[in-house]
Amino acid sequence: MVDENGLEVERTDYFPYGQVRSGGLEKYGFTGQENDADTGLMYYGARYYSPEYRVFVQSDTMLPDPYNPQALNRYSYALNNPVKYTDPSGHYVETAIDVAFLAMDINDIRTGNDDKWTYIVLLLMLYVLWRRV
Repeated sequence: MVDENGLEVERTDYFPYGQVRSGGLEKYGFTGQENDADTGLMYYGARYYSPEYRVFVQSDTMLPDPYNPQALNRYSYALNNPVKYTDPSGHYVETAIDVAFLAMDINDIRTGNDDKWTYIVLLLMLYVLWRRV
């Protein structure tokens, strides 16, 4: 963390799965998620994550890609590869779909378009893209 002059006043370093390596514990820690000081868990919006045990403490309510063996563990964080992936919401798929629909909504408001078929086409495209990942 830096002050208004850009000078470092606090620094926290983390291990890949979110354990504190050095420094203090702020309200918002690893990947910007809220720390719960009472439990030691981090709140990811959809569920809580334990950096100590390196897993979510609740299972994912969405079934991820069944063809990716890393996705079959519904308690895992970032497909068990936190160096390459992050999980900002606790629901990886939901985030991608939400961003796509938000972009479409903004475009529809801007252009005055109210064509529902564009949403169906977008869903099909997202499904095809998701299957390739």
